[in-house]
Amino acid sequence: MDDVRVRAASEADLPTVEALRDAFYSEFPPPAWRDESWEAHVDDISEAVRDSGVLLAEAAGEAIGYAIAWSEGEAAVKLGDLYVRPNRRGTGVGRVLVRAVAELARSRGAAYVHLTANPEALAFYERLPFAEESRNLFAEVDRLLSK
Repeated sequence: MDDVRVRAASEADLPTVEALRDAFYSEFPPPAWRDESWEAHVDDISEAVRDSGVLLAEAAGEAIGYAIAWSEGEAAVKLGDLYVRPNRRGTGVGRVLVRAVAELARSRGAAYVHLTANPEALAFYERLPFAEESRNLFAEVDRLLSK
């Protein structure tokens, strides 16, 4: 882990963030009803970059993961995307990114980090001190109307 460095992304890093984000959503596709395209979120991500809320994990000069965080009021920071390249998973990079988000939260005076986890990531978050606060549910409209 000594080779991993986390830093705030700059505007010049947007293509790298886009590539990591594309890899994330290719591997873990969002539900059909949610538009997670780069075009739909580039303005918000650019704003997060300007606010030092996009963090890049790097090793040997290569981007190996990222996290996006933004303030949710005064008490919490929302951890949005968290992604580590498959060949670096299980090496502590995800934990380092979560810790960097916690440090960002502390620097903003927030007492909590909040996130919405996809089912594939629950085991990772359960090994950290996150507690379930709610569940997100969805249903297709046609199926609801047919019941």
